[in-house]
Amino acid sequence: MKIKLAGIALSVAMLTTGVAGAVDLDPKFYVGGELQGNHYTSAKKVKGKDTTGAEVTMKSGKKAFLGKSGMGGSAIVGTRLNDNLALELGFNPMSGGKVAKKDAATTAIFDASGMKAKHQNIYADAIGLLPVSPEVDLVGSIGVGRLHSKLSGTVKSAALAYNQKVTAKSTKVGARVGAGIQYKINDTISARAMLRRQQGNKIVKSVNSLGLGILVSL
Repeated sequence: MKIKLAGIALSVAMLTTGVAGAVDLDPKFYVGGELQGNHYTSAKKVKGKDTTGAEVTMKSGKKAFLGKSGMGGSAIVGTRLNDNLALELGFNPMSGGKVAKKDAATTAIFDASGMKAKHQNIYADAIGLLPVSPEVDLVGSIGVGRLHSKLSGTVKSAALAYNQKVTAKSTKVGARVGAGIQYKINDTISARAMLRRQQGNKIVKSVNSLGLGILVSL
């Protein structure tokens, strides 16, 4: 699910061309939910701490410390200001993808495959909408997200008699862009499909996602 950042940015620019000149505002509030499939680009090496406070550097012989995929969902609150512009806030918990089982360790004698990952994302997006029919809008989004990632679990070494719970955390605010389509089912309910890309943190470098959601006008 690789998404070309430049292509999405261009789509956003095209879809929001008419927004700059729009001055008539008629805010309509809505709430919604979204189910997502996520593709992670993670770091190859992650630093954490064990229960003694000692630093543990975990690394993988693979290209990434975490597995590539995970599921997620979003709770959304937004306002559609006019036919072309909306603003959204969202809370987006995500499953983390599994820690690589081969060579996920400080050295060959450490085993970190018991680690689990969780992510939480809080974001704000400006949404550009281009109506192509009374029921269908093309959608582009640009915004920022605060991605918090946490790894926790037991790192073991039979050779060193080492068996410690290790935790690693990273939080960072990054840019996000998206493009998709929205369908008006009736005057109250709309369905939406979105492709997005967001910059990540020291554990997850970036997240690409495909989301399917429902929006309900208040």
